[in-house]
Amino acid sequence: MKKTFLFLFILLLAACQAVSEPLDLPGAALGWTYNRDADNMVMVYIPGGSFVMGSEKDFPGAIGNETPSHMVTLSGFWIDKTPVTNEQYRLCVEDHNCRPPRKINSWHRENYYNNPAFTDYPVVYVNWNDAQAYCAWAGAKLPTEAQWEYAARGPNNTVYPWGNSAPNNSLANWDQPGGDTSSVDSHPDGISWVGALEMAGNVWEWTADWYDEYTGDAVVDPSGPERGRRKATKGGSFLNGVEGVRSAARNPLVPDYDANPYIGFRCAADVTK
Repeated sequence: MKKTFLFLFILLLAACQAVSEPLDLPGAALGWTYNRDADNMVMVYIPGGSFVMGSEKDFPGAIGNETPSHMVTLSGFWIDKTPVTNEQYRLCVEDHNCRPPRKINSWHRENYYNNPAFTDYPVVYVNWNDAQAYCAWAGAKLPTEAQWEYAARGPNNTVYPWGNSAPNNSLANWDQPGGDTSSVDSHPDGISWVGALEMAGNVWEWTADWYDEYTGDAVVDPSGPERGRRKATKGGSFLNGVEGVRSAARNPLVPDYDANPYIGFRCAADVTK
């Protein structure tokens, strides 16, 4: 009994300590977290499982590119608790591994990226290549579209990260054409089943996948098409209404061109096989 307790305690310490190479992390359990060395980002663990990705064509608010729904099975992985912030992204820029955002403003703020008042707000005006470079610098990667959606809606296939109830201002930063981004921890009531924040609204988030229509086939650990013209983004932004902030919603964008004040990202990490 004592040996078993000691073994579990050692495993817990190993998972919670800072790790410099997240892609080599072992599996863990739901609720486990650790802080990434490069940027002090908290990552949360998502145990492997299956879920229904996308939407049925007759689901209220469903858009054509979300259909047909299909079964997806995923291995366990880690994902950032929040979108990457201005302060975290600046670390990569100062380390000469990332380009600065294409603009320093946000939707309505002239000085956003360099303003100390917005250090814990999501970095914006970054294209897919910028996001990919950051995650590589941090020892991680961009999540696949399936990983992102599973982290948001889980095995119960909820409509939103918090469940099936309609969004409100305590759950997400959404439907605010006159508004702007908010801090990455400003909606704790909207937390997903794995403990991830801001997965609905605030900023659209880049994923690793090339965008394509769904086939409806059941898949295991999908990584998207081998090539394409646009990348899939997920989650909606502060500009989107109720349909756009659903976890199934998808928005295809050109990876080396689109950098806007409503697009950000978070990183992920596979586990050691």
